[in-house]
Amino acid sequence: MHGQVLDVTMASEGIESKKSASELMSSVYVRFSKYVHAGYPETIDLYGKRLGELSLKGASGSSKDLESFNTLESFRATIELAVAAMIVRLKPELIERMPPAHQKWFQKMLGEA
Repeated sequence: MHGQVLDVTMASEGIESKKSASELMSSVYVRFSKYVHAGYPETIDLYGKRLGELSLKGASGSSKDLESFNTLESFRATIELAVAAMIVRLKPELIERMPPAHQKWFQKMLGEA
């Protein structure tokens, strides 16, 4: 509703826009909503390391680095387990043909060591 009013006003003033006012308002709403609800931690990172200071470089060097590292480490471990389980279920004969180092990795991943 507000978007239509703005579009009419802009048109009467001879102002052109690539997007309608409602699209622009929706875009702003979504971005602020994601910030308020922490939908994107990167949005919060714009505030940097010091309270009240805006930084376009993010919060590198902050406590969030350890959080990010731990998240990536859990992803890595999950992927390792998934790959090992898929190969064991789909092509177990492949393990016997692998080099000993790879066989040890499978034993370690599957708890057979």
